Amino acid sequence: MKVWILIFICMFSMPLLVAVLYFRMRKGQILKIRQDYVKDARYFGKSFSSLVEKALPEMKNGTIMLSRQEKVLEADGNQEFAQPDIEDLVIARNTVFCPQQNDLHFQKEIYSEKDALFVKENIRLRAVYSKKRLLFGNKIRLLRWADAE
Repeated sequence: MKVWILIFICMFSMPLLVAVLYFRMRKGQILKIRQDYVKDARYFGKSFSSLVEKALPEMKNGTIMLSRQEKVLEADGNQEFAQPDIEDLVIARNTVFCPQQNDLHFQKEIYSEKDALFVKENIRLRAVYSKKRLLFGNKIRLLRWADAE
């Protein structure tokens, strides 16, 4: 019986003994940290604008290819919207983007090559990028990000 107990203790303690010896003989390594790495706060705006600018020349029938085919609503000129929910990507290239109605909900991103002004109340935006200035008035709800040059 004593032999069985001794065999049990050896079988139980051998893996623990090997693990302790392994970690004592192993030297610690310093964690490598890239000191030159900096997070870019404008990442979303820069990547979105570069995608749109690459895809704009190939726009056909009101759609462009970003990560998938996206419908485009060009907001140059008249900026009155028929419905309060705008489900298309909004692009304003030649004029300042300034919606003239209250209670709008932009479900996709907005890209403006001029200023983007949101002065009416109760406008919900998913994301907005402006190459110039960006102005938010009262009761504007931004769901994701906003970026302006």
